[in-house]
Amino acid sequence: MLPRLLGRRSAEPVAGHYARILDGEHLWLAVAGGPPAVTLRYDGGELSAPTEPEAGGLVSARVPLAPLSEVPGDLLEVAVLAGEGRRTAPVAWTERAAPGPVRAAIPTRDRRWRWRVVAPDGALGLVRTPVEPGVVVVRIVSDDGASIELADGRMLRVAEADEDLTVDGLPLVRAHDDLKRPNFAVALPEGLRWSPEGRLMRKVDG
Repeated sequence: MLPRLLGRRSAEPVAGHYARILDGEHLWLAVAGGPPAVTLRYDGGELSAPTEPEAGGLVSARVPLAPLSEVPGDLLEVAVLAGEGRRTAPVAWTERAAPGPVRAAIPTRDRRWRWRVVAPDGALGLVRTPVEPGVVVVRIVSDDGASIELADGRMLRVAEADEDLTVDGLPLVRAHDDLKRPNFAVALPEGLRWSPEGRLMRKVDG
C-alpha cells in the first residue's frame, strides 16, 4: 500500500501525461494543471522538486531519487503527488500509460536499487526494491573463443568458467539492464543467453 496522502485523498486528481525512471536515479514526470512542484511522499518523509513549463499547457519535473537511497528498509513505496506541503493532489495514472513491455528501469549506478513506476487504483506511485548483487559485464568478445570482460578489468574465458557463470559466487549481470527481454535483442556468442533479469547464463539444450 502506498503512503497515505495525509488528509488529501479528497483533492481533485491531477492528470499525469508522462512518467519514466531516467538513468535509474531520476523520475521524469509531466502533468497538467500547472502545479508549482512535484512531491514524493513516503512513510517518514517527503521530497519535492519544482516544475518547469512545457508545451501544451503541461509542466514537468525531473526529481532526483538519490536522497531516498538511504531510507531504511528494502522495499520502499512512494506516492507521487502534484504540489507540495499541504497543497497536494494525487497524480491520476493508468496501467496503459505506464512503461511498455520493451524497456525496464535500469538499476541505480551503485546497483543497490531499482525503481519502478506503479499505478495502484489509478494513482501514480514508485516502488524501490533491492537489486541482486552481481559482477557487471562490460563486453563479451567472440574472437578465438568467447571471453567476458568484467567491470573490474578481469577477463573470464567462457570455456573455463563454472557451469553457473559466476565469479566469486556472484552472477554475471548486464551493465545497462534496461531491456525486459534482452535475450531477444542482444547478439551473444553460441551457448550464452541473457535471462529476463539481465543475468548472463548458459543456454539449456532443448
